[in-house]
Amino acid sequence: MKLLALKTILFLSLVFPATTAADSIDPAIDLFHVIPGSNSFINANVSLLPSGSGTASIPLRGGGLSGLAPGTNADVIVDRLSGLPSGATGAIPTEMVALSLVSINPIQVGGKDWNVQVLFDAHNFGVVDIKTHPEPNGTFDSLFNFDYRIIFSEDGNPTNVFFDIVPLQVQSSSDPWTHVAPFGAPAGRDFYIAPFIVTQSSGDDFGLELEMAVPIIPEPGSFALMFIGGAALIGMRIRRKRN
Repeated sequence: MKLLALKTILFLSLVFPATTAADSIDPAIDLFHVIPGSNSFINANVSLLPSGSGTASIPLRGGGLSGLAPGTNADVIVDRLSGLPSGATGAIPTEMVALSLVSINPIQVGGKDWNVQVLFDAHNFGVVDIKTHPEPNGTFDSLFNFDYRIIFSEDGNPTNVFFDIVPLQVQSSSDPWTHVAPFGAPAGRDFYIAPFIVTQSSGDDFGLELEMAVPIIPEPGSFALMFIGGAALIGMRIRRKRN
């Protein structure tokens, strides 16, 4: 239910962008796109597959999320649950609410090719820890706890499926953020993040390189304005039909 509500808010916020104070960090929903490459991978246990044993290193790309505005290339959704006033540092509680990854190519195990999906299964709370907050830039660390579902489906025979649910903690450190909208990013936010890498906190079995997805979404502080604007548009359409 929460993910459905967030997607509705995301769609409406594209139609009715808002402005915020430039020097504070407000609660917000962040969309991220997975950058394929050497930093986006999973070393997965394949012993659950027929004739499988050990682990396989699987390069990943974003699988995309349904229900978002057309053209939104998001693969990960993170909800920042609070904010910080101007110049303040400290931990902002967060939760990951969506994740969609797929293998770039099938992997071969036991003489068969398998497509791999990595999907969000259950969340626990994490943090975005603002380490520096001068105007207009700063740095942050992040920590996310969640369970993911890894699904192996036989290539050409998608009903032959095996899956596992795995708890994971990922982190990043000393990554830059800014109040200033990068080139090509819509204005109206107060927290923009450059591409950054999250890795498994204990071990090297998982990594993602993330960038802010397009379009970028305004803060929940503008929700009232969005709904008022949406109601006004609906009213205008009704009046036009009556006339």
